[in-house]
Amino acid sequence: MKYLLRFLLLFSLTCLAVIARAEDRFSRPVVKVRNPDEYQFVKLDDVKHPTLQTGAVIPVQSPGPGPIGPFRQKDEPNLLRWDRYVTEASNMFNRLDKDLIYSVMLYESQGRRGAVSPTGAAGPMQLTKGTAEDMGVKNRLDPRENIIGGTRRLAQLLERYRGNLELAIAAYNRGEGEVDRNRGIPPAAGYNNTPKFVRDVIEEYRRRIAARMQMPARQAVGGESASANDRQLEQAPFP
Repeated sequence: MKYLLRFLLLFSLTCLAVIARAEDRFSRPVVKVRNPDEYQFVKLDDVKHPTLQTGAVIPVQSPGPGPIGPFRQKDEPNLLRWDRYVTEASNMFNRLDKDLIYSVMLYESQGRRGAVSPTGAAGPMQLTKGTAEDMGVKNRLDPRENIIGGTRRLAQLLERYRGNLELAIAAYNRGEGEVDRNRGIPPAAGYNNTPKFVRDVIEEYRRRIAARMQMPARQAVGGESASANDRQLEQAPFP
C-alpha cells in the first residue's frame, strides 16, 4: 500500500509539471528566442574582409510589407556625410545592408557625431563604453571608429538571432540580456521605448528599400566612391 501511494504521488506531480510546462509554452510571445548557450556569434577574428566575393552571408530577414516611415529630410545630410564610413563598415562585415545601418543610425543619433544619450552612449551609432571596448573602438567620438564598431555590433546581433531583424534591433537598443529575459522585444521602460525604436527603424528600412528600388543605380544612396561634395558634407558644421 505504501508503494502504491508513492507511485500515485509521483504520478500526480509529473502530471502537474507537464500541465505547467504546457501553459507556459502557450503563454509565451510569438517570437521565440533560442537558449543563449546555443546562440551563434560572429567571432571578431573571423569577420570577412572587403575582399568578400559573394553577397551577404549573415541571414537577414526581409522587413516585409508594412508601414513605411516618413522621409526625414532634415536628418539626411547628417547621415549621408558618413557614407564612406558606412560603405567601409558594410564591406567589412559581410556586406551588411547600408540602408539598415543608416536606419539604425537615424533613430539612435540622427547621424550626429557628438550625440550622447542619458546612459552615456555616444556617437552616430550610440556606443556605450563597454560596447566600444568589446568592439575594439578606442575613440567613440571618432565617426569612422564609431560606425565600424556599431556595424560590427549589429552584425553580431543579427548572427546571434539568426537574422531576426526585430530581435537584433531590440538588442542593439536595449541589450541582448533584456531580449533574452523577455523572450522577445522588451517593453517600454522610462525614456527607453524599445518597441517604438524597433518599429521606427524597420519602417525607415522599408522606406529606404522602396526608395532605392525606384532610383537609378548611379543615384542610389551611398555610392562606392567619395565625391568632393561628400567630403564637404563630412566637414559641415552639423552637431
